Amino acid sequence: MESVLDETIVASLLMVKREGFQARLVRLFESNTGDLLKDIEEALRTHNQKLLETSAHSLSSAASSVGAQRVSGLAQQLEEIGRSGAWSLSDGRLVNLRDEICHAVEALELLFLGSGHRKLEVGV
Repeated sequence: MESVLDETIVASLLMVKREGFQARLVRLFESNTGDLLKDIEEALRTHNQKLLETSAHSLSSAASSVGAQRVSGLAQQLEEIGRSGAWSLSDGRLVNLRDEICHAVEALELLFLGSGHRKLEVGV
């Protein structure tokens, strides 16, 4: 089974010795991810291809930068749905994406903040 976080990317993030860098990174990722997920939900609800494509692309990039490869992969799939307009392919992907984001945030918090008890606050 694939790990929640890519070990190579995590190792490079751990090498950054700037005071508070990892804590800020986790908080920023959590905040941005919540906003992007709301945009993705809106895009899927309204069949807004451009919003889905751009929001999913941004989420994929953000997830890759912290090593959350499963989140990135699901976001890439949604980005392609936005590009193609194949809405029927989106079934279940939002639930999977939301679950993977929660796993990634918890793993990042545990690794960088020493806690893993908070849940991502996003609209349903």
